[in-house]
Amino acid sequence: MKFTFSRKTFQSILLIGIAAGGISLLFLGLLDTLVNSDLYNYGLQFNLEWANKYWTYMRLAAVSIGIFVIANCLALFYLYRARTRYYPIKTHPEPKLGSTKIVSLALFGTGIAALTASILYSSSTLAFIGLGLTFWGVLFLYIRTEKPIQQALIDKTASPPLTTLNQIITELGFKGQAVYLPPEYLKDPESSKVFIAKQEKTNLPTPKQVQKQEKMFFKKPEGILITPPGADLANLFEKTLDTSFTRIDLPYLERNLPGLLIEDMEIAENVEIQTKENRIYVKLENSIYKGTHRETEKLPEATTSIGCPICSAIACAIAKAAGKPVKIENHQTSEDGKTITTEYRLL
Repeated sequence: MKFTFSRKTFQSILLIGIAAGGISLLFLGLLDTLVNSDLYNYGLQFNLEWANKYWTYMRLAAVSIGIFVIANCLALFYLYRARTRYYPIKTHPEPKLGSTKIVSLALFGTGIAALTASILYSSSTLAFIGLGLTFWGVLFLYIRTEKPIQQALIDKTASPPLTTLNQIITELGFKGQAVYLPPEYLKDPESSKVFIAKQEKTNLPTPKQVQKQEKMFFKKPEGILITPPGADLANLFEKTLDTSFTRIDLPYLERNLPGLLIEDMEIAENVEIQTKENRIYVKLENSIYKGTHRETEKLPEATTSIGCPICSAIACAIAKAAGKPVKIENHQTSEDGKTITTEYRLL
């Protein structure tokens, strides 16, 4: 079991910092009121020697807390702006409240109540209790425990469907390179499809032909229309990013895909994306699909051009974002098998 932090977790931590800074400023104000009002009733005598020090420390503390709050606000605004710049839409309903969230919300609500009571009754004990409950309530709301996915398990479950697909394509004699179709070709623009021609150098069917096609096999041009192995994984990308790839463009994908694969989904240790004219180069380091990718490279060219699940999912995302047909042109794997570089071409 391990803790994984999502973007929402970092946002909640920033919110905790902003709230703690605001509460600290409030307590500084109460402390100033205590010194300048209440303590004089108990015999405090004013003297510039201690007053100057007191004013300096109070101002420095207020400025430091203000800078901390402003920095957190700017960081939170940057995260929000980066997520909503292209007006993403939610493609899945919000999950129902579970027992963990109910407990977290209860802790958070109790903490807020304790903080409010501490201000009303001037109780430092309630203040510390409230801060603790608020912190853990918000933190547990977004931290989730997950079991690490074993690479061997992925290899064993992903390789057999690819082997079966290869047998079908080989026995039917399809030799054309797989082409990932953009949304304008499909009845459902949120879906993903791949066209494989019977013979090499065959023109793609038109969008109208694909939309009218009810069966898997095409007659003119002769070919096959199938769902790629990375279609569901691409849908998971969209769900994690809270957006639809049909609503964004390639620069958005180039900026957000590395963070998605590295931080949010932990699919690879490092991801690099470069776009040069109509070609897109994606480098994955130590991907959990590296074993499956090696097995895919051993298959005939027609099947290899479809790609392993992760390469296929990226091709689906590119086709949706670019709005153009996409081919997987080339694969390069390092000698140790840990680095995979895939070249995608827009048609």
